[in-house]
Amino acid sequence: MQRLRIHGAAVPLFTLITVYSFLSLSSFAGIWAYVIPSVCWIALALITLKIYGISTIRLKFDKSLTLLAALTAITQIITLVFIAIFTSFGRSPYASSSMALNVLYFSSTLIGTELARAQLVTTFPRQRRLIGIALVATLFAIVNFSPARYLSLGEPIETTKFLGSNLLPTIAGSILATYLALLGGPLASIAYMGTLQTFEWLSPILPNPDWTIQALISTLVPTLGFIIINESAKPFLLFRHGLITRKEVTKPTPKTKRPFPLGWTSIALIALILMWSNSGLLGFQPNVISSGSMQPVYNVGDMVLVIHEKPANIKIHDIIQYRGAQETIIHRVIDKYTENGQTWFITKGDANDAPDAQPVNERLVMGKAAFIIPKLGWVSIAIREAATRAYNAILALPQTLNGAFSWLTTSGVYLTLTIALITLSSLPVLNSRHKREAKP
Repeated sequence: MQRLRIHGAAVPLFTLITVYSFLSLSSFAGIWAYVIPSVCWIALALITLKIYGISTIRLKFDKSLTLLAALTAITQIITLVFIAIFTSFGRSPYASSSMALNVLYFSSTLIGTELARAQLVTTFPRQRRLIGIALVATLFAIVNFSPARYLSLGEPIETTKFLGSNLLPTIAGSILATYLALLGGPLASIAYMGTLQTFEWLSPILPNPDWTIQALISTLVPTLGFIIINESAKPFLLFRHGLITRKEVTKPTPKTKRPFPLGWTSIALIALILMWSNSGLLGFQPNVISSGSMQPVYNVGDMVLVIHEKPANIKIHDIIQYRGAQETIIHRVIDKYTENGQTWFITKGDANDAPDAQPVNERLVMGKAAFIIPKLGWVSIAIREAATRAYNAILALPQTLNGAFSWLTTSGVYLTLTIALITLSSLPVLNSRHKREAKP
């Protein structure tokens, strides 16, 4: 059984990595850019299907679970479209390509990856299924991007944006798809991933909100879908896959044994509101004071709520937030004037000796400071500093390892000799103690 399990995981995993490596290292033009990748993914699908078996797909198929998966994807699409009504839409990058080629490309990729996903997650032992879900979901999230995408990361801002807008939502969706593949087979995960990809590849226009909003929705909706699907799944189904114990299955529960996850939903909604407010979509935006230029009114670590305000309504002595050359600035208006039909503001920090070097055009004004929450921003500052330290530590890791290796090659010999001498000198003591203990 163990040998069959290893074989069932090794073949699709090897094929998946081979296809991913081949397509990442190759470059095709024209119609071959669609045909050759499609052939590779179809090969992965056929190899995996040979191991997984059509009978297993039929046995695992759950109509209600598949419907819930599709509804989760539709909810995600509708939410993004609704947000885009208030932000913006963009032209699909696939709109200029042939629809038939698009269908061939994404459908072959979808079927190949979801069959491999379903096969890999089922090869983990029942007692390690949760670990299997995490590992398989992470694997398919990683191979969703080419190696060139990872190698192109450099600046902290660019890396943070990639992690937040691309990798994290992809992992969230991959976790849900892997969970669906475990419970309902590849048809359930195809219902979720396929609905999203069909909209992405075939719609001529796509929602184009700010990346923070899109990242939150693409992370939040699959997370809520995971919770709802887990709550609605039959206990015996969860037990069969090692997700709950036999005691939890046989324990008598009332009819309302699986209430709607109100607590998790409330947390998710609060997170959604916070993200929307942080993007300014709700008409106000929280900002953390990071310098002392506005002391004593605002101190470092204070959180200021900035509301949207028309430039014409901003008066002298109001405190505004505007876009600077490298960051946003919150300073007080000490004068204003109109030139060529546009309003300009002269700003100055209360703690500064002179006004800001350049007047602020009305198009750079983000809003007017309306409310202050003292010291609340220190949480954000602490998280940001911890993230910066972690990022710098990762960047310095190769140098640290190189230094450690150099130290081992120079001083490691003396350290080894010292340990050896201590060990040898302790052998007589240990031997005499052993003899004393052995005496009757």
